[in-house]
Amino acid sequence: MNRRYFSLVELLTVITVIAILAGIAIPVIMHMASKGKETKARAEMNAIKLGLTQFKSDYGIFPVTAAGDTLYSAGYSSVDHDADIDAMLQHLTLIQTKPKPVTGDPPDPYTSTINTKKTRYLDVPAKPVPDLVKLHESDYLKGYYILDPWGRRYNIALDTDYNGQLALTAAFTKGSAETIAEKIAIFSFGNAEDTSDREAFLYTWKTSAE
Repeated sequence: MNRRYFSLVELLTVITVIAILAGIAIPVIMHMASKGKETKARAEMNAIKLGLTQFKSDYGIFPVTAAGDTLYSAGYSSVDHDADIDAMLQHLTLIQTKPKPVTGDPPDPYTSTINTKKTRYLDVPAKPVPDLVKLHESDYLKGYYILDPWGRRYNIALDTDYNGQLALTAAFTKGSAETIAEKIAIFSFGNAEDTSDREAFLYTWKTSAE
């Protein structure tokens, strides 16, 4: 029985076709993965916004100390208002965000002095997640943080002077200052390479640049 072998030219042809298909498929897959993260981030921002809205409806105030508009600018690669954001969200989750000494331990309950009805307005991660800012120090810094799909906290602004608008500073938006007719404004850094890459940011409001 005659055996049919592939020639070198045929093998090279097949390899070339596979390489071309891979070159087409890989960018498409990466784009789909990026879009998936964006979709997840927008859903999480809406969940935080809804939780804050419901809290405000129940208690008449937001779960922070009022001092004009409250602008929590999250750290991109260093700590800004990360601790303040964690403290605020604890009122919504009723779970302590602080890391546990033993990886895998369940989170401790958080006794809120404001959320006296003990209503959970926001879900927490099922498992502890690493704090991107402190990741270089130790794995024990895994906690129940509310982080975006890129591992950073969400930037959150609240109308705590209750005048129906938010005066967003340039420091908060990492760009230009603007005043918006919103009571809650949240944004993620998205897949930005640095804080100047505002095109990659994801917002819950329509920005003046749009």
